[in-house]
Amino acid sequence: MNKWQMQNNGDGFTLVELMVSIAIIGILAATSVPTYTTFLNKARLVVAEVELTSALKSFTLDKEYSPASGMLADLVVEGYLKTIPNDPWTDTAGAVNTGAEEAGDWYYANDGTQLYLYAKSHPGRLYTLPSFGLPPLTPVTPPVVTPPVVTPPVLPATVAEAKKLRNQTIADAKKTRKQAIADAKKVRSRAIADAKKLDKKAKAAATKQANKQYNATKKQANKQYNATKKQANQLVSDTAAALKKK
Repeated sequence: MNKWQMQNNGDGFTLVELMVSIAIIGILAATSVPTYTTFLNKARLVVAEVELTSALKSFTLDKEYSPASGMLADLVVEGYLKTIPNDPWTDTAGAVNTGAEEAGDWYYANDGTQLYLYAKSHPGRLYTLPSFGLPPLTPVTPPVVTPPVVTPPVLPATVAEAKKLRNQTIADAKKTRKQAIADAKKVRSRAIADAKKLDKKAKAAATKQANKQYNATKKQANKQYNATKKQANQLVSDTAAALKKK
């Protein structure tokens, strides 16, 4: 009887062991999920910024003026976007299609010379684009740019987890860059096709402007990709350094 009991003691886990295992799994999940969500929101924010800047450039090129301050909704009205993309950090419910609603997510200003755009959650990520002027009868109001708000980064629990997040972030950024360049290429092709109807001088000027706009968009997309890639690699280095200090 004693022999059977001794052999049977190694066949399973005690209740305490199971509870400890569940607690460890819970701790790992609680530390990894928020970090992954943060990087996912960063990728979504980059996509939203690229969509808005690309649509603003297309609108400006076609209309020969830019939307008035606080009126990103004109991009939806004129068919350049289906909806104004939401800032994933503010998580505004539903689509944002009006100037009043977009103010909860985005700061946008047009002073007639420059366009200023940034997400309210990340004022340090300011985009400045050339403006072709204001819509007719629109008063000029100087933009007020909010200084950036610096928040401390949340590091992953392990280097392996940091590398996984880095690879996912870079893959998302690569897709975003590819889509932005593809969209810019379509806009350029459409502008060049429309320019064929013009006289020789106007056609050359329109073609030059279309190529210039495409190259600017491509340069911005590559710049944003490289910045995201650098940040993702830095995350791995910071995580390794933090763990080493412990």
